[in-house]
Amino acid sequence: MTMSDTPITLLLVEDDEDDYIITRDLLEEISPARYHVDWAPTFETACAKLKTNAHDVCLLDYRLGEFTGLGVLKGEAGASFTGPVIVLTGQADHTLDVVSMQAGAMDFLVKGQFDARLLERSIRYAMERKGFERKLQEQATIIEQARAQLAMQNERLRDDNMALTSLAANDGLTDIPNHRTFQNRLAEEFEQALRYKYPLSLLVIDIDHFKSYNDSFGHPAGDEALRQFAAILRESAREGDVAARYGGEEFVMILSHTEASGALILAERLRRTIETYHWPHRGVTASIGISSLDTETARPEMMIARADQALYRSKGDGRNRITHFREIGAQNASVA
Repeated sequence: MTMSDTPITLLLVEDDEDDYIITRDLLEEISPARYHVDWAPTFETACAKLKTNAHDVCLLDYRLGEFTGLGVLKGEAGASFTGPVIVLTGQADHTLDVVSMQAGAMDFLVKGQFDARLLERSIRYAMERKGFERKLQEQATIIEQARAQLAMQNERLRDDNMALTSLAANDGLTDIPNHRTFQNRLAEEFEQALRYKYPLSLLVIDIDHFKSYNDSFGHPAGDEALRQFAAILRESAREGDVAARYGGEEFVMILSHTEASGALILAERLRRTIETYHWPHRGVTASIGISSLDTETARPEMMIARADQALYRSKGDGRNRITHFREIGAQNASVA
């Protein structure tokens, strides 16, 4: 069935019965069986019928007693009706034409100045334009939905990327920066400290007798101890500091803008926190080695090596203590 013979349900809003009959007859002249005309002679009836949205097209008289057809278009009834509206008026007025179009009408016809052919063409074009508008709106809705879905996918992708970045940067057991991240951050801090002439210190921290702890209470208990130990380091770190897991039971902490004396104070505070923490099975202590940037420190690796030497001195001197590299003496200062 083509558009030319498809039945059309038409709402004719006309308060003048003579004009209604004239328009109805023109529609019958076009095709006696094609148009099913529903007459609404009053403003109230028109509003009620339009709200049902049960018609394919509406011919709307501009003047409806004390009301106007534009009042219908701009009201709730007009908003409810999704078909095309053609305004009919008894006077040729360009202003009314423009205002009608702005209110949502598809066409504007002057009574007595159109015949059956012109009326049929106006209805056909109005329905085609309305159909085109619907398709555009449907496409716009599809595009908007696709855009919203894409935004959600992008957000999920960002979250996934952040999670992957975190997994790559953090230690899987303790959820603090891993060895690789520590090396990168130390290199960055080292370069910045040299460039801007600010102090930098490094702590290397080893859990005392951790193998014995693992052997006595099992690896799950050992893993939990490592997680709690890392949490202590994370909470003890100041803004700008970096606490990381170096490997096994060994941890590190980069102390930005911190000279040797400040590093000793922070290390002692950390040592006491670990010693007095309520561990689940038995007490845990830590040995700490410290190195600080000086004129002889040529590379970040030297800070690590010096802090390691200081750590071994702490462990050799009985554990649960702190040693700064400068205390070791000049005889051990030849670090590659």
